[in-house]
Amino acid sequence: MKAEWKVNPPPQRVEQTRRLLGVTLLLSVLFFVELAAGLYARSRVLQADAVHLLMDVFLIGINLLAVCLATWKPSARFTYGLRRAEPLTAIFSVFFVLELLAHILAKAVEEVQIDAIPESGLMLWASLLVVCTKVIGLFILRGTIGIQKGGGYSCGTDGDLNVRGVRLHMLGDILGSGIVLITAITLQWFGKTWIDGVASFAVAFILFLGTFRLLWDAFLVLLEAAPSHLSIDAIYHAIKQVVDVCEVHDLHVWTLGADCYAISVHVKMSEPDPALAARLARYLKAEFSLSYATVQVELPEQWCSPSSCPGPDDSAPISLAPPFSLDRVSLFR
Repeated sequence: MKAEWKVNPPPQRVEQTRRLLGVTLLLSVLFFVELAAGLYARSRVLQADAVHLLMDVFLIGINLLAVCLATWKPSARFTYGLRRAEPLTAIFSVFFVLELLAHILAKAVEEVQIDAIPESGLMLWASLLVVCTKVIGLFILRGTIGIQKGGGYSCGTDGDLNVRGVRLHMLGDILGSGIVLITAITLQWFGKTWIDGVASFAVAFILFLGTFRLLWDAFLVLLEAAPSHLSIDAIYHAIKQVVDVCEVHDLHVWTLGADCYAISVHVKMSEPDPALAARLARYLKAEFSLSYATVQVELPEQWCSPSSCPGPDDSAPISLAPPFSLDRVSLFR
């Protein structure tokens, strides 16, 4: 089975990709403009905000990558597709941005010591341009948020939590650029040269918080942590309320990628019901917005405790029966 691109992605995904790409190009151009203005005006806070803008470009680019990878079909080698490429890219971008930020802050300390005077007029116009452009980008991203209706939930839909995260991140960036704008106005009126250095550290602190959150989210995906917005207890009790379900064990929920979650669970039944696994899998996917659901049903004669159930490292013999029997159904999409 070879990996291949889906021929006709959904119209919502095409629109989402187009908007994300447009915002990425817009902010990329703005990054070079702000960086050039910061270098010419000798303003470290403007340069730090330019690095913050570069972080936006990386973040939106990562989310654009996630949307594109959502159209990649699983292969025999990558059975879940290439969704884990997103956190790997995020980790790379975080360390790259932190290296640039450290260089700018070191220069800011040097210029505070020599009492360098930045060009406040250019700072004012450049920061005003940045704020206006980010507001425009925020409105462009408004159309990428939506909730998929109907049964089931698929990875990479235009209801992605990662795109919502981009909007929240850009909203915080507008506040950070507002610090630069206030700094330029203060310099214009009072001429205090130390204000630029202090403001650059404030912007750097905001950027550090953003990069730490991105890095932490990437580690959670790689460590297969349960999604923070899903309650394991709620899922457990929802399964327990199903008729004829006596016990629930080996419940696992993990994150595969951006807005893509999977669940596997063992349930004990009091009465045989061959269709329960399929019904329960569909219910879990629809109720908790899961993309993959695997349910193993244990009949009374098959009951086992979690400690006695064979795992991947156990030496129990492997059955060569057909993989999809009536008492075990695995539904993916």
